Amino acid sequence: MHIVILEKHESWTTDLTIQSLKRYAIDAQISVITQDYGSELNKIRSCLSDQEILVVCQSGDTFHSHFFKLIAMNSHHMNSYRGIIIIHEGKKIPVVFFRVSHGVTFSEWNKLPFQHYVREDQLRYYRDNKWIYWNIEECGYIPSTRSLPWEKREEVEKLILPILQPNHHKVLTNINPIVTIGIATYQMGHMLMWALQSIKNQTNPNWHLLVYDDGSTDSTTNVLQNEVHDPRITVLRGKENKGKAHAFNQILSHTRTPWLMELDSDDWLAPHAIQSIYKATDQIKEKKAHFLYGNYYLWEQGKRELRYRGIQISPKLEQIEHIIQSGIVVCPRIYSTDSLFKMNAWDVEGRLYEDLELLYRLKMNQVSAVSLSSPIYHRRLHSSSVTHQAKKSAYSKWLMDLKSKSSI
Repeated sequence: MHIVILEKHESWTTDLTIQSLKRYAIDAQISVITQDYGSELNKIRSCLSDQEILVVCQSGDTFHSHFFKLIAMNSHHMNSYRGIIIIHEGKKIPVVFFRVSHGVTFSEWNKLPFQHYVREDQLRYYRDNKWIYWNIEECGYIPSTRSLPWEKREEVEKLILPILQPNHHKVLTNINPIVTIGIATYQMGHMLMWALQSIKNQTNPNWHLLVYDDGSTDSTTNVLQNEVHDPRITVLRGKENKGKAHAFNQILSHTRTPWLMELDSDDWLAPHAIQSIYKATDQIKEKKAHFLYGNYYLWEQGKRELRYRGIQISPKLEQIEHIIQSGIVVCPRIYSTDSLFKMNAWDVEGRLYEDLELLYRLKMNQVSAVSLSSPIYHRRLHSSSVTHQAKKSAYSKWLMDLKSKSSI
């Protein structure tokens, strides 16, 4: 048996888990991983024999003797199951893995930005009964409940764990969606997978996805190659990088639905996003709306972790002057395709602030808008996204140019 401890907080919590293990798992080999959980677990997994058992826990977790007795008494399950899922206070946590030398692969950072959920991510493989786990309760394993205040653990779990759940929605082959999700991506293969996962795990499977690869030379092609089997996903490729405005005009030219939703390749959707758009159809008809937006969840990207910053309130579109002057991000942005065609869509003359410029034209054309009732969009804020002097200068120049062309 090989036991791996994922160290999440102070080292003393790891010591607590090790003390617990040494009482009852004397012969087990114990390893501690401090970062990049998925990749390090895969290295350990590749060195284990097919008969070895892998136990993955977090620092601060504790064990009692009957946990290991239970595994020993039921070792015959190794031929029938992939592992053991512990059900603790209603939550399912994959803890024990059998036959790990082949089949079991842990998601690395590019596929799972929330590495401390690397075990829960295994639940996705329930899909189509590909893997079967043995579910048990009250087995002598006590997960740690310790978290730091900034982690907002309960809020984060409610937002992230549903995306990791197995998707039992049948892939529709004869779809007639009202919304297309558009992703324009360039050199973002390392983050694109999480955006795709959030789309495929929508509670309403009636959607179409158009991805435009704007001349990427990184892993983007390989990432998208794995998605072509889904009839709801269309991949377009440009030979060279021409910018977001050009990419989205290409996406629009292939859109066959009444609505087009922008999704940045490093952001992701809440599971109910598409369903929320369908629910808003009556309000859309009543207001004759051609633009949908709302509040959004904000995350700050660290070196290897995301910190949840809460719900950001978007200003009303009527405050377009304030939005433009302050450079406020509005998302989600969901446009009626009719309005985009009438306004000649995205302006390819400039490569900066295309979204704000388009919003300004929407307002100047007196396009009616509807604000969705709940947040459906997760925005990732990178340290490079935070405004610095160079960006301030570029934005000031862009704003002056816009003012010279309009009455703002």
